[in-house]
Amino acid sequence: TNYRLCEKTMSLAEARYRIQNLKRRYLLLRALEIILYASAGFLLVFALTGLFTVSLIWKFSLSSLIVLIVIAQQAWHYKLFSLSHTIFIQYLNSHYPQLEESADLFIQVETGLNPLQQLQLEKTLSIFNSLYPQIRLPNSLVRSFVIFVMGAIFYVGLTAFVPKPILNRK
Repeated sequence: TNYRLCEKTMSLAEARYRIQNLKRRYLLLRALEIILYASAGFLLVFALTGLFTVSLIWKFSLSSLIVLIVIAQQAWHYKLFSLSHTIFIQYLNSHYPQLEESADLFIQVETGLNPLQQLQLEKTLSIFNSLYPQIRLPNSLVRSFVIFVMGAIFYVGLTAFVPKPILNRK
């Protein structure tokens, strides 16, 4: 039984590590998404301000302001600074019914579990370990990439075909 307890503990530790890994992957996906949105915003505002002024200071200032606003808004929207393991456990329970709403057993203290909960934990660990490679985290990478490409096209179109700012034309 000592071997079995050690194996279960290792598996529980592995499950906790994998949940931490899911959190890192999610943050990376969302960060990439936010960078693409912010870059698109920068390009759009830089091109649009180029229609009205030649001042690089104004162009960079307004474009940088948009970048900061996009980053802050998206980080707040996705609650990136207040993520916990509990959020990932809830996501797993709601999107993977095979776990039978028992993934929360991973974050409970093992010594406080009754025998039925311990059996459920073993079953859930087994299911989670086999399910882990197929877990897909929510993201909008395709949409953010399309918006970035549209922003880049818009930027090229405005900067290539508008020779002088509108306000400075004579």
